Amino acid sequence: MLGTMDGAAKFAVVDVETTGFRRNHDRIVEVAVITAGADGKVVEEYVTLVNPERDIGPTHVHGIRASRVNAAPRFAEIAGDLCARLKGAVLVAHNATFDVGFLRGEFSRLGSELPAIPSVCTLKLSRLLKLPLASRRLSACCEHAGIELRDPHAALGDARAVAGLLRYYLELAAKSEHVTAAHLGGSERPAPDDAWPSFARPGPVCRRVESPPRPADATYVDRLLERLEPGSDHDEGMAAYFDVLDRALADRTLTPEESDDLFEVARDWGLRREDVKSAHVHYLRALTEAAYADGVLSTDEEKDLQRVAAILGCEGALPSVRAEVAHARAVAVDAVSTKPTARSGSKTVCFTGALTSRLRGARITRASAQAMAREAGYTVLDSVTRDLDILVVADADSMSSKAKKARACGTRIVPELEFWQMLGVTVESGPGA
Repeated sequence: MLGTMDGAAKFAVVDVETTGFRRNHDRIVEVAVITAGADGKVVEEYVTLVNPERDIGPTHVHGIRASRVNAAPRFAEIAGDLCARLKGAVLVAHNATFDVGFLRGEFSRLGSELPAIPSVCTLKLSRLLKLPLASRRLSACCEHAGIELRDPHAALGDARAVAGLLRYYLELAAKSEHVTAAHLGGSERPAPDDAWPSFARPGPVCRRVESPPRPADATYVDRLLERLEPGSDHDEGMAAYFDVLDRALADRTLTPEESDDLFEVARDWGLRREDVKSAHVHYLRALTEAAYADGVLSTDEEKDLQRVAAILGCEGALPSVRAEVAHARAVAVDAVSTKPTARSGSKTVCFTGALTSRLRGARITRASAQAMAREAGYTVLDSVTRDLDILVVADADSMSSKAKKARACGTRIVPELEFWQMLGVTVESGPGA
């Protein structure tokens, strides 16, 4: 664990809210730094709004109003407070490149340069730890770890969530052969104090008085990112792109400026235009699967699919995507409906992890798995309760929050291959199954 290594004795968990996504153009409007010890336990919290000295950007996302930041300190007035908290620490963030890039941009405007800062990216760690996540977005990581994400898109709310992930991932990293000291910032010593720029402190602080608006998370558009399958963020660059895309589509619109920002992010990560187009089609496919989860595509859902397809520039792909998803669901349901012995007797079932089995050559998605379970007479639950009969896991040794809770409740845990056998469905095992 990093805290026992030579060098850093603390973590600095950072989150910034910004006017946009281009660090050389946009500005920070809120910053939070949570200082944590080597074990990840919180020692201090710092947060302030920042006057960006320009338009504040998407208020509908971050919930910050111009009237509030007019009274907030400028970045130059808080630079000393930030340096004091970052010195000697390992910086931690979810999509750390985004947050660090904006901090460097702000200090550069002041004619100063931040020294090299050891950093830990919880988004990257979630992949290195090979966690069975549907996506790498912050909310999905928190759900897997059993961490409540309060006030998303508020700097302190997100930073608190990342601090919780840090503690959870440190515990997992201590037992993992895939995570090294380098991934935890332990291979790079923090810069000496004299390498840091000098600014007066303490500076003024201005806290937000309202919480950011929450997206309508009861709709399937918000659920789609939770259902993105592992492999969609096949490398760090794609994961970073999806993270920024999530921020941009928080209001289900994409302005020309946000579109430009996304392509700049993609370019910075070396993603090709073909990579981005493929990512958008994958996004649309996940959305369509979520819409078909209940077996019915309503008029409103169809309009939403068309709207998102237009936003992402892949209207031409929608008919084939819709047909593929509908066919896959029909195949899945048919595989169960022809097996009279598969009826459940009204039992409840819940799924966790990324399923790896394949049915007639196609991987079984979460939506297809739920459809098959419903066809077999099961009631599908989204979470583990004491009334749950079966938890289906991709990995029998899963340590997901659902699996832990199921063990605590005495719920029967069934590997996915065994579950399909119970339903009388012949599937092919995938990697790791």
